[in-house]
Amino acid sequence: MAEIAMDSDDDNLSEHSAISNPSDFAEDEEVDYLALELLHHLPAEKADKLMKSLRAKEKAVQERHTVTHSDPH
Repeated sequence: MAEIAMDSDDDNLSEHSAISNPSDFAEDEEVDYLALELLHHLPAEKADKLMKSLRAKEKAVQERHTVTHSDPH
C-alpha cells in the first residue's frame, strides 16, 4: 500500500477550491475521497505520478481562478 505525504500547501489548495455553491463542496469532498481511495490501490510509483498530475491541474485551476477574479487595477 502506498503512502502519500501531502504538504500543508496542498491541503490548503484543496480546501480553497473554486466552489460556486455548497452542493459543489459535497461533490468535491466525494471526489477527493475517491481519489485517495484509488491511490491506496496503486503501486507507489504510479500513485506519486497521479498525485503530481492532480496537483499540477489544481494549481492551474487556482491560477486561472486568480487571474479571472483579480482586480483589474
